[in-house]
Amino acid sequence: MAKNLIVTITGYAGETKVDKFGGSYVTVPVPVSKKNADGEYEVVEKHYFNVALDAEQKVEKDGFYEITGELRISKWTNDKNEPQISFWISKTQIKSLAKAGNPNAGRQNLEAFGAAEIAPF
Repeated sequence: MAKNLIVTITGYAGETKVDKFGGSYVTVPVPVSKKNADGEYEVVEKHYFNVALDAEQKVEKDGFYEITGELRISKWTNDKNEPQISFWISKTQIKSLAKAGNPNAGRQNLEAFGAAEIAPF
């Protein structure tokens, strides 16, 4: 029996879009940081998660959210015949961590929860 992988991500929401089946989703980029030779964090890449929204779920563009749901990974080939991977999160619970328009509010919220070391976004 297959098990569903439950994930939690935090990030800033992009614009809400409509898929080819009429459902709404939002793309959330999640930066991946690592320490450089100077001991400072730097963003080395971003993973983009497509988050399926239920009819009653609303997210603000540039709002900072914690999103938990079932992860599905799909493989496909782009126009250049290159393999691609898409990350989709469905059956989501979405919690707003900061109001839109204040990118530092998310960092302040993480510090308030006692995060000892916070990588830059």
